[in-house]
Amino acid sequence: MHTQRMFSLVGAGLIVGAVATEASAVVTNPFTETFATSDSNWKNSAMTAPTYDAAGQFISVSATVTGAQQGLFRAQDAFSSSNNNFVGNWLSAGISEIRFSIRHDAPTALQFAMRVAVPANSPAISAISNPVEPGAWRDVVLPLTPGTVSQEGGSFNGVMSDAAKLLLFMPSGNASTTGPVTFQLDNVSITPEPGTLGLLGLTALGCLARRRARRA
Repeated sequence: MHTQRMFSLVGAGLIVGAVATEASAVVTNPFTETFATSDSNWKNSAMTAPTYDAAGQFISVSATVTGAQQGLFRAQDAFSSSNNNFVGNWLSAGISEIRFSIRHDAPTALQFAMRVAVPANSPAISAISNPVEPGAWRDVVLPLTPGTVSQEGGSFNGVMSDAAKLLLFMPSGNASTTGPVTFQLDNVSITPEPGTLGLLGLTALGCLARRRARRA
């Protein structure tokens, strides 16, 4: 089993269930995209399919770090990414965090960010991680609250109540590289507020433990 470290802006949580109230926008909660098969319909920055590892356990892409903002992986309602399990009303579902596991082989630590947008791609919110060291799988936890995200137009509640697009990107300011860097992504999860954690927490932990054992 690989060794992981946790990077978080504030605290951590488990994954439990809730369902949005709007029939037209039902988000699956809990949900974790494990990329166990090649039909997750996630894309890279060029809008083409990323590379799936031989065992179908994570996705990867290679890119030279420029120091400017760069997209890496994206999920969208129009692609039916993750069978649209991320699409819906995150606000009423009580989602307060998004998590993912990432590994890269850049010579230095890099920051990553997740952008959440409505179907029209704007407005949106973005949360940025602490620097992530290279070489091993790292778990990143990004709180989604008005005080921990940057806002692109509209309102926080407006984006969270109509989430339809995810973009994992590198914000500007990372050290540039002279050659391509490999980025690997796994276990993208949405997480509800701590008040609901006791319901299914042990089940969620068991699922993640089994998942990590297969990927080791």
